[in-house]
Amino acid sequence: MKIIFISDIVGQPGREILASKLPALAAGEKPDFIIANGENSAGGKGITTTIANEMFLLGINVRRISASLTSNQESTSTFGAGRAGLLAAFQAV
Repeated sequence: MKIIFISDIVGQPGREILASKLPALAAGEKPDFIIANGENSAGGKGITTTIANEMFLLGINVRRISASLTSNQESTSTFGAGRAGLLAAFQAV
């Protein structure tokens, strides 16, 4: 099994680099699974539904979320708050 793991995606600059580089990397490597750390993708304030959907469209199968989850109101309403959110540290698509 071949897996691509992408470390911390931070804010819009990180998302732009991801969008520009991941398609070619995935086409060349042909991974079975792509995992990305998306907990800072909304500028260090969690992840939004829109950003999560953008990652899905790029082919990311799992977005890792945890510590920054509750610092973004949309993250909290989308993925749960407190312990429930931490228990959902990996959100499979």
